[in-house]
Amino acid sequence: MTICNLKLHYVTDMPALEDKRREKLAQGLASGLPPHAATKRAGYSRQTGETMRRVARADVRARVEEIKRERLAAAADLKPVMTTEEWMAAFAPNPVRLASQG
Repeated sequence: MTICNLKLHYVTDMPALEDKRREKLAQGLASGLPPHAATKRAGYSRQTGETMRRVARADVRARVEEIKRERLAAAADLKPVMTTEEWMAAFAPNPVRLASQG
């Protein structure tokens, strides 16, 4: 028996954005880059109004969320660290010790 073998499954029906710069922008935003840095890395000029307009696009926002979900699902593919028996031996209260204290 294992403690945890969690897998999250998401329906990922959104492919990469056709516009390569928008896809790169979404990748940067999903990685945690600030909007201006993600925009610059994607190859756009660094104009504040344009940056925020690009970031606010529905397709870019949706792709950012999709990328984050994909990364979460990949990170959540957990392998068991120890069996239930090992966990019980390491962390469960010792009933004999508890009985003698009571």
